[in-house]
Amino acid sequence: MVTVVKIELPEVCLATLLPPASRVTGSATEVWKGFIRTHASGDIEAFIKVLPAQQIVSEVAASLLGRALKLPIPTPYLVRVTKSSLPLSNVWNNVFNDVIAFATEQAPGSQFYRYIEAGSVGMERLRKWHMFKKTALFDEWIANGDRHRGNILFNGVDKFWLIDHSHAFTSESWQPQTLNSDALVRNQLIDDMKLTDMGEKHLWIESANDESKLYVAIESNSLGVSGHMSSYASDKYIESATTFVEQRAYKVASLVKRRLGLEELSYGQ
Repeated sequence: MVTVVKIELPEVCLATLLPPASRVTGSATEVWKGFIRTHASGDIEAFIKVLPAQQIVSEVAASLLGRALKLPIPTPYLVRVTKSSLPLSNVWNNVFNDVIAFATEQAPGSQFYRYIEAGSVGMERLRKWHMFKKTALFDEWIANGDRHRGNILFNGVDKFWLIDHSHAFTSESWQPQTLNSDALVRNQLIDDMKLTDMGEKHLWIESANDESKLYVAIESNSLGVSGHMSSYASDKYIESATTFVEQRAYKVASLVKRRLGLEELSYGQ
């Protein structure tokens, strides 16, 4: 039995972009690498993502919720970007003078798929990581179908980091009126294991029940304030995202049951 007390959300940090920044190639979204100036940590190297409102909500919410759970997610920042600090951004086509972008500090690792392609490690290395199951269940909670091997960083020894949550909350283009807390989206970490052993499936459900108690304990109703969301998203986006994680926190075990083909079984929920 897991005894849980209320878990406070951390607050997203604020920063400003220091020019120049260089465009990161090969990304589906507009990503830049450069230095940002923070009040608490000074100037740090970071990845800056120019995103639509719902994707910033997804990134900020996932980062704050994950860090509240002690998952290894790089420190998130909201960065004010001006036309003079990032003149080559596509966002200025919409005639803005400044925008809020999402950024994370640069983690000391490389994308996990690079190690796999080099033949130095396999997926079993990731699955033996002590936070693998916690990460997979977190992805179920936030409906993140995009945890591919490029969105996991590895230091080549024993540390992993989780990045890129812009496609959480069911998809990169979710809308407040269609966000459904019962939605079952791809969970790459669980689905790719192709579990068949009933004992293993039962253990996953037990873990889901335990993790969901933590999700419920997190003060998700403060997401809008902790994430400074009113500076880049409308009330509808903030309210729907908050309701989504609050409702889905109670449903994670049921969702995993559906994923594993165990809907008809009861585990004391």
